[in-house]
Amino acid sequence: MSGKMLFIMMLFLSSFAQASRAPVVAITSPENGSAYKTGSNITITASASESNGTIREVYFFDRTYYLGSTTFSPYTYTWTNVPDGTYSLTVEATDSNGATLISAPITITVSSTASLTTTPLNKTSIGRVKEMRMQLTSPEFEHNKFIPKKFTCLGEDASPTLNIKDVPKGAQSLVLIVDDPDAPGGTWVHWVVYGIPVIAVIKEGSVPGIQGINDFKKVNYGGPCPPSGTHRYFFKLYALGTKLDLPQGKTKAQIEKAMEGHILEKNELIGLFKR
Repeated sequence: MSGKMLFIMMLFLSSFAQASRAPVVAITSPENGSAYKTGSNITITASASESNGTIREVYFFDRTYYLGSTTFSPYTYTWTNVPDGTYSLTVEATDSNGATLISAPITITVSSTASLTTTPLNKTSIGRVKEMRMQLTSPEFEHNKFIPKKFTCLGEDASPTLNIKDVPKGAQSLVLIVDDPDAPGGTWVHWVVYGIPVIAVIKEGSVPGIQGINDFKKVNYGGPCPPSGTHRYFFKLYALGTKLDLPQGKTKAQIEKAMEGHILEKNELIGLFKR
């Protein structure tokens, strides 16, 4: 076999191996083409599996607009009081190997003339689905909008102000993780902070708790710094029913493992940035 042929085969096998490690994800309900009545609460259910790792998170989107996410199986999200329109729904799964896969889209319509509705959220038939109340916002940028240059590697590289509301009762501490699922080599971690007390504001440039190590190999906030294109930056806030007794310098994966079974509620703020 020639050297060129061997090189081509090695590339093929490498691509096949990468593909075989990617998570398999699909929307199982609602069905493609479903029609709902105006103001319905629509529960989106996804299946996600990975043979060589574990599913870390499943994200729900209407086209490019982020709706919500979950780290728990069954993977569901309830979109409440949906207005009239035609929506293209997708789900995106990330796994412990850093691989990401997006499902095929499904289309649903919502109108006043449709007859299909979903069970209201206060009915027990929804099961484990619940409406998230905890809020995470920033005065610096809106959800799914661009992050100002000041808070990136092209500016001061300072962490933005974050406002927190409606932390669930019983929460003893908060965890904040900031990452970029659009990085070329897989999800890139920008900030890990744990042991945060239950507070209403994380001030600009402050360190609200114990910092873990990010993918810049530093124990601090590393702002958005994409090599090219527009990337999404997920500011993930977790309310825990415990305090994590951990030293500085833990990784995102270690914190996620420590949080298992202690998460009372979670919410996210997504910012965008491009060079």
